[in-house]
Amino acid sequence: MRRPVSRVLLPVGLAAALVLAACTDPAEQSAVDEPEQVQPTRESGASRGVDATAAPVQYADAEPVVATTTVWSDGEEVDLAVSVGPVMREEDLAVLPLSFEVIGDRGEVNLMSSALRSPGLSNSPTQVRLVDTERMIVSQPAMQIREDTGDRAMVAWTDEYMPDHGRFRAAAGEDPVTWAGAFGAPRGQHTAVLLQHFGLIPQVPVVDEPVRDVPTVSDLLDGGARADVTPRVFPIESYREHIDTPVGTRTESDRTTVTIATDVLFDVDSAELSDDADTALQAAAAELADVDGGDLAIVGHTDDVLDEAHNQALSEARAEAVHERLQELADLSVFDDVQTEGRAFHEPVVPNDSDANRALNRRVDLHFTPPEDPQSPRDGADVELPETEGPVGTADEGVEVTRNIEDEARVHVSVESIERVDHVLVGQIRVEQIQGPGPDGSGQIAWPLTGGVSGPRGTGLRPWEHSTTDTVTLLAGGQRLFPLDYFVPDLDDEDAEPTLYPLTDRHFAGDYAPGESRVATVLWPALAVDSVAVDVPAETDNAGMWHSLGVDPWRITDVPVG
Repeated sequence: MRRPVSRVLLPVGLAAALVLAACTDPAEQSAVDEPEQVQPTRESGASRGVDATAAPVQYADAEPVVATTTVWSDGEEVDLAVSVGPVMREEDLAVLPLSFEVIGDRGEVNLMSSALRSPGLSNSPTQVRLVDTERMIVSQPAMQIREDTGDRAMVAWTDEYMPDHGRFRAAAGEDPVTWAGAFGAPRGQHTAVLLQHFGLIPQVPVVDEPVRDVPTVSDLLDGGARADVTPRVFPIESYREHIDTPVGTRTESDRTTVTIATDVLFDVDSAELSDDADTALQAAAAELADVDGGDLAIVGHTDDVLDEAHNQALSEARAEAVHERLQELADLSVFDDVQTEGRAFHEPVVPNDSDANRALNRRVDLHFTPPEDPQSPRDGADVELPETEGPVGTADEGVEVTRNIEDEARVHVSVESIERVDHVLVGQIRVEQIQGPGPDGSGQIAWPLTGGVSGPRGTGLRPWEHSTTDTVTLLAGGQRLFPLDYFVPDLDDEDAEPTLYPLTDRHFAGDYAPGESRVATVLWPALAVDSVAVDVPAETDNAGMWHSLGVDPWRITDVPVG
């Protein structure tokens, strides 16, 4: 039987009451008036990293946030709670504590494989991330760089539950198990924590005082020096495209780039705008409507056919033609400076090694400072949804998806919720096994959500991560919104291409029997709409930022945004 996810954020005192109620005989519960909140203690009376002989320490009085959920583990549903924070800030680093506990009298969960770690990355907890949804910044666990022992994530587990061959479990009837990790210090007084199974947990307090029974940064150094530590903090990037024209918009922390495919703007080897150009240019002009100040750069690009001088002149002329028309369609006086330039074939988005790739490289880019507020739907609100090759369901009923290969596995996909948190839309998507390829009907259920190791746009190889939930897009306001992502540079090779990671569950793996299910979390850029369609496309044309997915498409319409 399918059971809806329970994801409740509670103050720690109420969470303690829930745990007590789950473990108390119903006849005795009436005798329990005010359950005392139990705090972890040590025999020495000292918190780790604090000298017991020193003057009394003033501990932070902020409480953690507690989230609960239900997960399938070893064929049964297990109610699991996590206590998150407070985050203890120390200069440019901060320590995040997590405490996991099974609620009830049965079940256990291997947290290392299901909640913390991605496969192929040793015991590095790459599933745990701090997310600043206002400043659009994501932080992975800090790395300690040491030549003698190699790179290691700065994390620690409860002593009696040290990982053994990747095992780190919470079990019914046992004490909570704790985990702590060092991250780049959040800037505000609260942060959000992205944690598999639980989703995005917002409003986790950030404090500058010691937190009782939480290790300090020095405790996590494992004999090394603080100078060896590299915070892993990255700007979150977004990508969205207009449904009815090949205009795509990528936003980084301080720059937005609107890309227009020149094949819809110009004829071959021409700088005169075509009859079909205005649809794309009007979409580009709409992207500029919220901008107030900064510089605008209009840059033309070509493929490598013919010589450099010819392509340089062509790219400059095309950029100027776009500039002249945009002046008629948008108020460019809001910019402090507007410049046009051409870069010929020197900045391709893909190698110029085929006709298809050359078409992707022929483009005009608009670079400008992004507006503070998310993009409104404007005229695109009435644009019809594109056709889909897959099954379509509604928010109330979900959709059944059949894998289009020999085994014909079947799952049911539904949307639990989509909520807006600052500049982010947070989605919870449930996948339930109907019939897998195994003799007992079991099998993987990640395939309706994942684009494989190459990523949704074929950019940034992600070794070992075959089950990242990165193919799910939103359709609303005449636009397609792709999952948020971020680039991670290689620690060992400064010249290596950075890796693109989506802001989604990175390890949606495991075999599930018929009737068993799991919830995936996906984060998209916010859009000012009341409802969306959740859509996995087989392929899409978005000014060179996407490729044929090779997945089984599906769509769920009329999903409300909370």
